[in-house]
Amino acid sequence: MPQYEYIASAVSFAGKIDNPKYTLATASEWVAKLNGLHNHYVSALYNAFTEPGYGQRQYTEFRGFHQHYGDSGGLQMVSLNIGKITDEQKEKIYEQQGRYSDVAMIFDEIPVFVPDQIDKNTLKQYGISAKYNTRSLKNTDSRVFDPDIFVQCAKDTAKNILNQIRYFDKIDSKTKIIIVLQGNNTQWYQKWLNIILKNIPYERWERLGGIAFGSPAYGAGMLEDIEKLFFISQIEAPKHLTKHFHLLGVGAMNRMIPVALFRRNGVIPEDVLVSYDSSKHTGGLVRGQYQIGHKIVAVPRDSKKHLSKIENKIFTFAKEILGVELPHEDLHNVMFLTVPEFVARYPNKPYDEVTQNLINLRFTMLFNSIYEFIKNFDRLHTDEKYLHSITDNNILLLEKVKTPQEFAEWEHLVRGKISSKRTPCKGVNSNLEEFFA
Repeated sequence: MPQYEYIASAVSFAGKIDNPKYTLATASEWVAKLNGLHNHYVSALYNAFTEPGYGQRQYTEFRGFHQHYGDSGGLQMVSLNIGKITDEQKEKIYEQQGRYSDVAMIFDEIPVFVPDQIDKNTLKQYGISAKYNTRSLKNTDSRVFDPDIFVQCAKDTAKNILNQIRYFDKIDSKTKIIIVLQGNNTQWYQKWLNIILKNIPYERWERLGGIAFGSPAYGAGMLEDIEKLFFISQIEAPKHLTKHFHLLGVGAMNRMIPVALFRRNGVIPEDVLVSYDSSKHTGGLVRGQYQIGHKIVAVPRDSKKHLSKIENKIFTFAKEILGVELPHEDLHNVMFLTVPEFVARYPNKPYDEVTQNLINLRFTMLFNSIYEFIKNFDRLHTDEKYLHSITDNNILLLEKVKTPQEFAEWEHLVRGKISSKRTPCKGVNSNLEEFFA
């Protein structure tokens, strides 16, 4: 059974796939061939707020994915400044999730705030980087963790989860729910989980399918990522919850290296599923970016250097893994042209036929990027030379770290050498040196 699950976020980047006159059957057959390869499942995530129509189609017609995840869209609602999210709006999301996903994300109440004014005194008080000013109040990096609202936010989140479970029961949905932990360090994470479980009846815990690590109140540097991963071995939780951990928005190889190291040394047990979602490769379809080996490379911006290599990779992948022969000219055109420009190249063919071909080509390119990623991530577990060739020595030391004391010693040793982006804490004038003192 695979130990990892790659979750492609925003598959709609492939273009026009919300239009029912274009079939997803071929692409569904193709992605099914990836499941089980290189110790991975391959699944998909849609946003129940921004992609409600596609969520239904993805779930009913794109069955080649191992599972379908339904995001709540809460972050997008906040970003769009729609105001307080009402119970009616949440129920619309629960309807989408309950009917069209196997796993659902929650509405979590995050214990952070953004100062009303960011001046020199505020910067000093909260330890916020001086690069932020009054023009960047909406910048997520200017958030401050607030311990005073922590307990109430956790209780409100538990209430949201319980309402979500009740709504799923109402529509006879079997969808599982992922708890997202919030807090400024792993001790806060544990407190958050304890409050959640205390406020959800024991008999409803079976609806909870796993645990995810939230970043807004914690931070999202490499150091913070590593702390969260080590917490997998320390968390106190019902056994079934500790069998599935989800990493939010991770799609770069350097961020997955610590996962491989902790899997190799047993910090992450063999029977634990680690899933991770990313729009890195789906979004690459519109940015001209593709995964080759452990790197993302660009076309056409750097086409002279990378084009032939990328095209050869995709041709080989299509033939050996998907079992299809790609037209060289079509692939070359879809990499460089917009949809109207691509269609214009084939004036003697029906528009819908050309568009369907373009969609299938885009999916081939996407699945190649995913395949390249999971293949090379899996290689980190077994190929010592390869692992050492792409990994910083300070990170490599993690393979010898198994106990909390060893982890504390490692953190002290590498302080200032591993990037940190800790969310400042209200009432604490913190900087990196003080944090490690």
